Amino acid sequence: AADGPSGYFLHISDMHFDPWYNASVGPECFCNDYRRVAAWCDKMPRCSASVCAGGGTGNIFGQRGCDVPAVTMHAALAAAAAQAPPGGYDWILLTGDFVRHKVQRLAAEDKRQLVLGIIDQVIAAVRQHFPRAKV
Repeated sequence: AADGPSGYFLHISDMHFDPWYNASVGPECFCNDYRRVAAWCDKMPRCSASVCAGGGTGNIFGQRGCDVPAVTMHAALAAAAAQAPPGGYDWILLTGDFVRHKVQRLAAEDKRQLVLGIIDQVIAAVRQHFPRAKV
């Protein structure tokens, strides 16, 4: 039956999504605005507000030493959707590492809420690109 399950699934792992990616900031500051990493940055010899201010490449798709920005996550998901088999995927299997590296270095009272927010954003993006699949 054409409307039945396709029998295909897509496995996505290690997204390492960084919703605060800033292309104008370099990897010394994790490509994040200085205010977000200040508490950690001030303890490091190569990290300061002036270094954070202009060390980035300007690449909206990411930089070496930084985690995945939203535009790259959506581009990867769109490419996977475009390559889906006939009938699409029945399931999308997400297996961990949703969150950017070193989230503990972010300035925030409740890191748990930050992590849960990142996971929610990744799942929402997957559902956006694969609306008929079970996630």
